[in-house]
Amino acid sequence: MDSSASRTFFTEEQRGVASAFHAVYTFLETLLADKQTVSKYEQGVCVFRCLLLGIRDKSTRYREPQRKVEPGNSMGHYNRFMVLLNQYSKVHHDVAFYACQLHITSQYLGRICRKYDGRGPKEIIDEMLLLQLKSTLKNTEKSMKEISYEYNFSNFSFMCSFFRRNVGISPSEFRAKYRDGGQV
Repeated sequence: MDSSASRTFFTEEQRGVASAFHAVYTFLETLLADKQTVSKYEQGVCVFRCLLLGIRDKSTRYREPQRKVEPGNSMGHYNRFMVLLNQYSKVHHDVAFYACQLHITSQYLGRICRKYDGRGPKEIIDEMLLLQLKSTLKNTEKSMKEISYEYNFSNFSFMCSFFRRNVGISPSEFRAKYRDGGQV
C-alpha cells in the first residue's frame, strides 16, 4: 500500500502522536545501543521516564478539566489535597505527587496542611493509608502480599514495617486480634 494513501486515514493529530512516539523510540534505540555509557538501571529509568512523559503529554488534552484553584487560596489547595488524597492514597504515598498535582511546592503544601490540620502532609497521607490498610485487613481475606501490591508498596516487608512502626503490631497480628473479637 502506498504510504501517501495510508496517511489519508489518519488525522493530523494522530500523525503528530505517532511522530512523537517514533522520536522517543528512535532515541531509546540509540541510547540502548550504546551500552558502555549507560548502566542497565539508568537505561530502565530513562525508558520509563520517556514513556511516561510521552503518555502524559498526549493524554492531557483528553483529561477532564480540573477545577482551578486561585493562587493564594490556601484553603482551596488544602481542600483539593484532601480530595486527591481520597482518590490516590492507595497508590501514591509521597508528598511530592500531591504537590505536583496541585501545582505547588512540597514545602508550601506542608505550610498549608499545618495551618489547617496542625500536621504535615506526610502524616496526613500516612494516616489515610493506615485507615485504608486496617479496613482492608478487617474486611477481606486477601493475603499480605496481595494487599502490599494493591497499596503500591515495593514489597511485602516494607508494608509490614510501615504498619508495625505506626500501629505497634504487624498486619497479621492486627488481623488476628480483630478476628478474635479484640479491640484494635
